[in-house]
Amino acid sequence: MQKGKLVQPRGPRTPYFLAENENIPVETETEETTTRTATDSEGTEYNIEVPATSVVKDALCNFEYPPNGIRIKDVADALAAQFDLNDQQVNAKHRNGYKLWLNHVNTAARSLVESEELLRIRRGWIINPEQFQERTPDDASSSDEGPPSPEVVMERSYREIQKNLEKELLQKIKDNSPDFFEQLVLNLLVEMGYGGSQADVEAVGRSGDGGIDGIIKQDPLGLDIVYVQAKRWEYNVPVKEIRDFTGALASKGARKGIFITTSGFAKPAKKFACNMTTKKVILIDGEQLVQLMIKYDVGVSKGDTYQTKQIDLEYFGEVED
Repeated sequence: MQKGKLVQPRGPRTPYFLAENENIPVETETEETTTRTATDSEGTEYNIEVPATSVVKDALCNFEYPPNGIRIKDVADALAAQFDLNDQQVNAKHRNGYKLWLNHVNTAARSLVESEELLRIRRGWIINPEQFQERTPDDASSSDEGPPSPEVVMERSYREIQKNLEKELLQKIKDNSPDFFEQLVLNLLVEMGYGGSQADVEAVGRSGDGGIDGIIKQDPLGLDIVYVQAKRWEYNVPVKEIRDFTGALASKGARKGIFITTSGFAKPAKKFACNMTTKKVILIDGEQLVQLMIKYDVGVSKGDTYQTKQIDLEYFGEVED
């Protein structure tokens, strides 16, 4: 009996062969493509190559969406032309009867909707969220597609609530003392996973310690330490502040630093931090700060929760039209 690793060179749901059998043509997959198993009218299975899910997602994110959105089916047709797919690739069907390419695009789109990179404006229709935000209620209600769906109204209201919360949260931070802000930053970093607990965090404050406001031990022995600086400013942080912070890190023999501000960073400051090679300094501006606070429940509490449900297309083996 021959021994060796078994492979499926012709894709899923196909016979296994020994990997070293050179007589079997091996259809390899690359990072750019993936294999799908189709079934013809006589029930015979065969494989087709289509762009990988990651490639389809990138194309969906970069797609030029019409002002009122577009059907996923139409996006699939447009992407098929963009990727120069042939009729067999576009029209190949799963054994359950649905088109593989359309389902492939639909699955990628659903994943992007879940990660909020795309917005589902109604059944089978998607749009870029930034484009959707530019539309006014009058634009939506006067379109040929009729008034916005309840999902669109809820999405719009949710985004408005989030934006108002972010503004209010940032103002609350500015209304408190610098000491409070420094402690808030350390609490947030612990909730994000830096250090094991509050016991691994030390607030240095304005003790003249080289611009260091906090120290976080990444391990129990303190062999790996992250240094923190927190600036409660109204104007953009200039590059000089980042240079001073990296100098403070150098004096401590440190390699990692986090610089957090309630404002923003000047372009030279961002460029300086990005181009550093011997040290890693993360810059977090006011907008990112409040978003992280909301995500990790620091300074906020959960309000009422409303859950909606939708059809599980994979369960029924169909694709939205």
